[in-house]
Amino acid sequence: MKETTYIRNALFGLAFFVIIFCGGILTLDGEIKALGVSAMAAAAIVFTLLMQILAVRRTEGLQRRFIGLLLLATILYAAAEVVWFYEEKLAGGLDSVPLWSNILYILNLLSYIAAFSLLTFAIKNRYQVVYFAIDILIIYFSVTAILWVYWLHPLYEEAGVAYGPGVTSFIYPALELLLLFALSATMFLKRYFFPLKTMLLLIFSIALFFISDTMHLFALYYGRFEPNSLLEVMWSSAIVLQGIAALQLYLKRSSFRRGENTFHYEAGSYPVARSIVNIGSILILFLIFTASQDLTAGAGLLVIIFLVYSRQLLASSQLNQMTLSYQELARDLENQVDKRTEELRRKNAELEQSSSRLKYMALHDQLTDIWNRRALEGRLKTLFEKSLDEKEVKFALIFIDIDKFKEINDRLGHSYGDELLVEFTMRIKQVFPQDAFIARQSGDEFVVILEEWKLKKEIEFLIQKFFEANQKGYSIYGEEVNITFSLGASFFPEDSRNADELLQAADMAMYAVKQQGKNNYQFH
Repeated sequence: MKETTYIRNALFGLAFFVIIFCGGILTLDGEIKALGVSAMAAAAIVFTLLMQILAVRRTEGLQRRFIGLLLLATILYAAAEVVWFYEEKLAGGLDSVPLWSNILYILNLLSYIAAFSLLTFAIKNRYQVVYFAIDILIIYFSVTAILWVYWLHPLYEEAGVAYGPGVTSFIYPALELLLLFALSATMFLKRYFFPLKTMLLLIFSIALFFISDTMHLFALYYGRFEPNSLLEVMWSSAIVLQGIAALQLYLKRSSFRRGENTFHYEAGSYPVARSIVNIGSILILFLIFTASQDLTAGAGLLVIIFLVYSRQLLASSQLNQMTLSYQELARDLENQVDKRTEELRRKNAELEQSSSRLKYMALHDQLTDIWNRRALEGRLKTLFEKSLDEKEVKFALIFIDIDKFKEINDRLGHSYGDELLVEFTMRIKQVFPQDAFIARQSGDEFVVILEEWKLKKEIEFLIQKFFEANQKGYSIYGEEVNITFSLGASFFPEDSRNADELLQAADMAMYAVKQQGKNNYQFH
């Protein structure tokens, strides 16, 4: 609300300034009128300088540099006015713009162009800005070259204006028209790329400069220019609008950071229309130049050819960058895929290892690390299925049970009993062959399967050897203990062709030993 009030009051002040200025021009005469006009023009410049200096001191970053270039443009404009005033007073009247004023005015316009070009650093997709600028410049140079050759140059020749001064005078409105066209198109394409009120104020300012400079040049070359005319009001109003724009930027507190905006311009849209415009511009200017031999038309032709070629180079460069970016992205993606593949391979290996571990744990006794009851049942099933295909399948099944193991557990503790089972298992492994299937049935019960054993004497020899190995006692946690065990054996296929019955036969033989006094063995 406060910002709107300030801008509204400034515009009301400008309107009051215009009324006073116009009134002084229309009512005053002679030296007083000249001094009054000079004073009002100077007041407009001073006001703009003060507003721009204030804005530069209170802003920062890209915004500060933008306003700084506007301040430089105002200083150059003031210097051009001073030179003009001095030359006019010194010569007692001018029929053309002084050389140094010409140079300063051109630098003033170039400062405006530099200020708005600086704003492109706030755009992250600058390629689109360059495409936009090139497309505008191609159209602009084509139009201005045609206007110069078929309209302005013939008028200047008729008025007796030399070619050099004519071209020089054409630069002012030409640059202002370019800036005005670019700003209007920019606001149309991306309305909020720049604060709307500031953009409108600057567009109105450039428009006033364009109109007044065009009127001044025609009046000057046709001998109708009158000093201290209403054109002074237009120039001063234009410069005041720039001061108000700087004030609005300062009050708006807008920040223009690098790469924070997106410029909406489809550089790849309508390729056929763009090609027609480019080829048409080159062809038309070529025909105009060959027909008129006008240097301005020739220069415009060269500029357009350069712009078209630059656009192609830019498109090629962007395409190359995109290709490199895609290649880099592909490499990154490939690296990510390799990384993920390696992670998956590692996870699969861990999963396979975990699966193998789970499978191992499911078939092995956790205490003694030998086969468990489930594995025993699976092994017996496999052997019986094998016997259906092969007639010569024979094996022995030995059932071992430690005598009075419960008393040992109760007297010495379960940890002692567990360690005793582990030591007992190691002696089973030491005596029986490596290819023997050794399983813990439950508690203190063990089962040994001996495959491809055909003679009972060989089995009996191993059993006796096992009894001899256990004659020596066990030392567990510093506690000596002697154990006995009962052993029963059954044979396939003599005793049974059924797994449960074969296991039960060995169990019955073992219990028969226990009933007869333990610490012995018996075949079913």
